[in-house]
Amino acid sequence: STCTAAGSRSPSTTPAALRAAKRTPPLHSSFAPCCGLGRPLPAVGLQSLRYLRQRSPTMMAMNNEAGETGLAVQSSETETGFATEKESMSPRVPEPTDVVSNNQRPILSQISDMFFQDARDARGTFLGFESETGANLFDLNLGTLHCHRLLTCSRQKLWWMNPSWGSSASDIPAESQFVLLQLHEAGSKDEEYAIILPLVSGDFRTCLTSSADGRLRLRVESGDEATVTDKLENAVFIASGSDPFALTQQSFAAVAARLQTFRVREGKPLPPSLDYFGWCTWDALLPYRSVDGPGILKGLKSLAAGGAPARVLLIDDGWQD
Repeated sequence: STCTAAGSRSPSTTPAALRAAKRTPPLHSSFAPCCGLGRPLPAVGLQSLRYLRQRSPTMMAMNNEAGETGLAVQSSETETGFATEKESMSPRVPEPTDVVSNNQRPILSQISDMFFQDARDARGTFLGFESETGANLFDLNLGTLHCHRLLTCSRQKLWWMNPSWGSSASDIPAESQFVLLQLHEAGSKDEEYAIILPLVSGDFRTCLTSSADGRLRLRVESGDEATVTDKLENAVFIASGSDPFALTQQSFAAVAARLQTFRVREGKPLPPSLDYFGWCTWDALLPYRSVDGPGILKGLKSLAAGGAPARVLLIDDGWQD
């Protein structure tokens, strides 16, 4: 499963000098599903980005930004607290970079010239970016998305990921961390799918969203005003294939091999507890604050009386109360 790069360019070998970012409003951190699971970013205010997007003038202004090039976002003396494109970047000559599938179907077109591609891995293409301004927060233009249908998983709360379906970038919610595309038309014998994975790379995490004009956007952030960069080698992974299940498996394996920060299921030993029947108290003791000793014992006795004694017990949320 590979993607070929059309019009790719190599990053500069001498990145621009880092500049200390001025103070920005506190943002959220997250646990991305593919790279950095269980690895929190620097301590910042944990808030739902959906809430921020709906309520915060800053987030609303950023999501309505519809520039042709990527926007490096850093603090400035503006009403929103973020720099405008003119304030944060000097003019650059547009250099469109497209990503196409194995069968030369378009996946992304008119991508910001801040991005560069690395297609050395036969399983897919890694996108990185380089800015002329160092910052701790970027809102970048990934261009026009091409597909017939899509499935995305986005973070709706600190602890929940929800699926969404659609047919264009406008259907991709904020905080999307997994996107699966159907590239072929319905009924086509030449089935082809593509996957887009925003990555957690080093001190920065990324997620997908869309702009008001229907373009796909990539949000890149460290969550720490003192942690800035002007270049990220591994921001997004894109691949295509004829089998969506194999494509997903191969894509996560490629990212794991590249970042070396996590292992896929095939690389992990199964715990012995999976050989036994177990019981988790989640949704079994309602309301959740009723998770207590007597309730747990009652549940265990009920399972044993029914001929299915639990060998493993998982006491889930609610016991703290």
